[in-house]
Amino acid sequence: MRFPAQVAAFATLAIICSQIPALGSDDPVRITTDPGDDNYATWSPDGRYIAFESDRTGDKDIWIIPAEGGTARQITRHARHDMHAAWSPDGSRIAYNSERSGNYDVWIVPADGGDPEQVTTHDDDDWYPTWSPDGSRIAFCSTRTGNWDVWTISLESGEETQVTESPAVDGHPAWSPDGSRIAFISDRSESLKIWTIPVEGGTASEVTRGTSADAYPDWAPNGEWIAFTSSRDNTGSAWVVPSSGGPAVRVTAHDGGHPVWSPDGSRIAFHSREAGNYDIWVVPWTDSPPANCGEALPAESESGR
Repeated sequence: MRFPAQVAAFATLAIICSQIPALGSDDPVRITTDPGDDNYATWSPDGRYIAFESDRTGDKDIWIIPAEGGTARQITRHARHDMHAAWSPDGSRIAYNSERSGNYDVWIVPADGGDPEQVTTHDDDDWYPTWSPDGSRIAFCSTRTGNWDVWTISLESGEETQVTESPAVDGHPAWSPDGSRIAFISDRSESLKIWTIPVEGGTASEVTRGTSADAYPDWAPNGEWIAFTSSRDNTGSAWVVPSSGGPAVRVTAHDGGHPVWSPDGSRIAFHSREAGNYDIWVVPWTDSPPANCGEALPAESESGR
């Protein structure tokens, strides 16, 4: 089973703040320039490199490139797809999705390349790995109970814990910097929105609202913001919202898929087709977004686990 098409196929909706440029004093910088598609960036903990998936050799594999651009280096090599990289907090490993075992599971590879290790082994697909801040666990989404939910796995014991138990679609997990909550997407309020939930499960809190589709959450290093991709401006651009809910502000002037913060919180990487094919781009971020801009969102709305 694959993740629902509604995640990628954003609806055509009203434009919110459509005229504001990318935030920061500079325009977005294109990091990758290969003719292939480069997607789903993740920063190294020291901010010096960006890992991403690319089909530049025909199959999707994990690559890394200096954060300022330059020569990319291939990390995984397999005839089956390797996707959705996530760098470990200590910088030594990269988690990713691979279908090399017959279905999509979570795997880990040394950040400088080498032999990969399979983490999950369930017959159903496991998607979108994200590390806990202490590096002891990985969160992911899975259909192993017949519905998309968020799970975690202990890398030491292999114990798996179900975090969400909603009949809705719950996916795209992202661990908060303090390790206490997981952001995720859910259609439990009809359209896909950003929610957060305690790591041990419990009551989920809605962060974004409206009729647009929101996906790919990522916490700012200070825990105060969540970046995400949204259909609210018709382009699937990158937006930022306070992690407790509030006005959402657009970050990119064009499409901005899977936005992720740099470790120091000063930049956001994302993928975009602005140059024709998908490439990795980086835009500066300031904690002082334009006033009176964005969609007014309630501070918080709660729902069951």
